[in-house]
Amino acid sequence: MKSLQITYLEQSCFMLQTESSNLLIDPGKKKYGDITGDIIVATHKHYDHTNGINIFLEQNPEAVLICNEQVAKKFKLWQDRIVLAISGEEIVQEPWKIRFINGRHGLFSKIQNTGVLVQTQSTSFGHAGDSIEFQGFVQDPPEVLAIPIGGIFTASPKKALKELQSFSEPLPTIIPMHWLWRNPHKFCKKLQSRFPGSQCIVPEDGELVFGQTGDA
Repeated sequence: MKSLQITYLEQSCFMLQTESSNLLIDPGKKKYGDITGDIIVATHKHYDHTNGINIFLEQNPEAVLICNEQVAKKFKLWQDRIVLAISGEEIVQEPWKIRFINGRHGLFSKIQNTGVLVQTQSTSFGHAGDSIEFQGFVQDPPEVLAIPIGGIFTASPKKALKELQSFSEPLPTIIPMHWLWRNPHKFCKKLQSRFPGSQCIVPEDGELVFGQTGDA
């Protein structure tokens, strides 16, 4: 197995896997919490990003929840297993190095949205949550960046393309997520026209979007 595998589960939910650990981000459905893992990360408190948290923590008694203060308050039942995500700070829990990046939530200005940059020895993955801005990832650009394009609640396709211009070079791989009524294929076509050096992947639920089973 490659050093890192990234599987898209639904909407904004991703499972990151190495040979020794599994990390789940933003499980919007309860069924996606019913998996084996060591760490679960929630970018913000909305139900479509947190519905699987209780099941995940019940199923994995040694796992921890990494989240901001609003999410921690919502899941205070698990307070002894919560690690607070503070923007600009970094947590190292082998094999993961996780840095937190605040990004303004669309529409709901009082909602704390904390994006994450997850790094292994060989690869980095960024997840912007429901942010309408991606500049927090510019200083240390990830190899793979998942961005919302739904609009209103998140960045719109037009806003997302504008935000990607902030990077000095095209990112290797972009994955649109949380697209709601938007057409992600149309978005990817526009993105690759504007940034020919970027790969844009429209994932299917359950699809392995990075890494290949059986790779050394």
